[in-house]
Amino acid sequence: MEEEALALQERGNYAAAEDLFRKCLVERQKVLGTEHIDTLSAMNNLANLLHERGSNAEAEHLHQQCLEVRERTLGPDHPHTLASLNNLALVLSAKGDLAGAEPFSRRAWESMRRTAGPDDPDTLSCLNNLANLLSDKGDYAAAEPLYRELVELLNTKLGPEHPATLAGQGNLANLLLRKGDPWAAGSIYRRSLEIRERVQGSEHPEALLALNNLAAFHLETGNYSEAEYLYRRCLESRRKALGADHPDAFTSEENLARTLRKEGKLEEAEALARATL
Repeated sequence: MEEEALALQERGNYAAAEDLFRKCLVERQKVLGTEHIDTLSAMNNLANLLHERGSNAEAEHLHQQCLEVRERTLGPDHPHTLASLNNLALVLSAKGDLAGAEPFSRRAWESMRRTAGPDDPDTLSCLNNLANLLSDKGDYAAAEPLYRELVELLNTKLGPEHPATLAGQGNLANLLLRKGDPWAAGSIYRRSLEIRERVQGSEHPEALLALNNLAAFHLETGNYSEAEYLYRRCLESRRKALGADHPDAFTSEENLARTLRKEGKLEEAEALARATL
């Protein structure tokens, strides 16, 4: 039942997956008891699905319950306990409770680093989540060294052109742009775009995201003509690769319209805005 539910979730059939996850949890509670490791796994899976569906209030309750039992029965450093810490932090972040999420996220990363090693994939995921959380809080001074540590570890473990390394560099560049250091961000964006287009192809979604980010850099630094050129490229490629009705295409249209307004091209901006309605 659980494997079928996971497969349904993977295919995006969330309603059917949720029904099976709930049945699986009830059955395991009845047969195995409320604190059995498999029962807690079912609870965790249901909570993750609810989070993915946006039902964060119930997801938070289940993750808190799961964490409490896992800490007591498995110990504070067990991998399942650390997964619960990380999952609860993600749910709290999604609800906007960044201050509440931070201690859980930090505990998960510090415990993973101590028990599994600093470059374990799960440790790196926890490090990225903590850095993202701090960045979203506006605590750039705390987030920046974590992003730099993440990029260094990924570069050493996977290489400078691996998608995960490029994603980490992109997060670092986004933070630098937000904290008011656009020129440092711009050099990262340019390099990331060059690598992604060469390795993944110019119409790959991640290459188009890199193109969008470079356009945002030019918009932020006042180079509106270059921003317009890059946003047009991004819009055309997203329409071609993803379809005109894809959310990413709409985002590109909004970005281009905003740039056109900055350039004083108000009629063209409004025409583009009307076309998206």
